[in-house]
Amino acid sequence: MRKKRTSHDPITKKQKQTDVWTTGFNVYRSESATGTNKEKLNDVLIDADPSGGPYTFIDDDLGSAKAYYYWIEIIGGTSCQGFAGPVKVEIPQVGGPYDYYIPLFVR
Repeated sequence: MRKKRTSHDPITKKQKQTDVWTTGFNVYRSESATGTNKEKLNDVLIDADPSGGPYTFIDDDLGSAKAYYYWIEIIGGTSCQGFAGPVKVEIPQVGGPYDYYIPLFVR
């Protein structure tokens, strides 16, 4: 179940050519570019699509007029294969909704 998207909810999207060796993904957020106190946002692993996606994750628990940093953790098998990010997202005081993208292309 997903909450209704409000004006300040960024969407993170990830797509790559193929995800044959990828089991899934986790999305993390922090208010620090260094990843201090990075918080995993998804409750369960986002399953990989062997054809390569695209994938969408809606982050609907944000404050306005703040900056957030996002990472995508790539899981292959049962272990972490690496992280993509950080990507900085600045949420304005008013307006929206806003779409933000975390591009990841892997050969």
